[in-house]
Amino acid sequence: MIPARALPQFCIGRTGSDFFSSHKDLTVILTPFERFSSFSKAVDALYESIDIPFNVIVVEGNAPESVRRALEQREKKHKNITIIYSDHHLSIGAAINLATPHLNTKYAFIMDADVRIPAGTMTTMLQCAKEGDFGIICPDNYVVPHEIKMKSNDMSGERRTIKSLGVRTCLFMSQAAIQQIGKFDETMTPCTAGIDIRMAAEAAGISICAEMSACMERDQEELIWPIDASVHSFQWNQERIRQSFANLEKKWGIRLKMQDYSKWLERKKLDLNNSQSHFFLWTWLHAKLKKQVFKQDDMRSEGFVFSQAA
Repeated sequence: MIPARALPQFCIGRTGSDFFSSHKDLTVILTPFERFSSFSKAVDALYESIDIPFNVIVVEGNAPESVRRALEQREKKHKNITIIYSDHHLSIGAAINLATPHLNTKYAFIMDADVRIPAGTMTTMLQCAKEGDFGIICPDNYVVPHEIKMKSNDMSGERRTIKSLGVRTCLFMSQAAIQQIGKFDETMTPCTAGIDIRMAAEAAGISICAEMSACMERDQEELIWPIDASVHSFQWNQERIRQSFANLEKKWGIRLKMQDYSKWLERKKLDLNNSQSHFFLWTWLHAKLKKQVFKQDDMRSEGFVFSQAA
């Protein structure tokens, strides 16, 4: 393990001798998105739910040292995992771009660490890709309709509804489709990346399927743990999101109303603030217990109330 302070911009961890073996059709590309705390559980869940041979590429995105150690333990246990390290947080497009040059299977499933794959679902998606010759397959519950306005010379604009590929990354793609799209746009944020990939696929003539029998689940953890705070703030940075809306409009000639997302973005900010308040209290209690100075007088001064029996 290279210490964080000495970590180059990007580096690749140990790769097993049988990694990227030719008999496997599938590689799972796992990214943190907004939670490092879900990484270890996400890796473990892959081996419980996928019943076909597969490889794993983990793009760790500047995770804390404790998370890196946990990932490396799993890398040693399983011979089909490789880890790509970074010294800074990554956008969705940047994480995918780091992984795809190391892809040597016909298909890839690109997912966030808080996505959970029901048993048998990956087999269903692989069969769908082979039988229907689709370039991209998205689980039906991760397809999101958007009304967009296309730019025109008379400024009136054509309105159309498109189905983007979700806020959270959950895409089954053929390597051919990945190569057709080329470099994924690293300026896009969770609000715009799905639409951008959808438009890029349409421009490249890539067939897309929303698989109704493939519905992914989410990790039910609601709290944003302290180790998640920096990456959560990065992904939901308001300035980055505003700029991504402008980039999307310039790139594809479409208009989206950012105010349509405003309530949702405020909720993301509130989730982080509430979690930080929760863990501030937890840290205070933990420190009191550790120092064995958990006295009633101290706690009354902090606003705690005791019964007469105490």
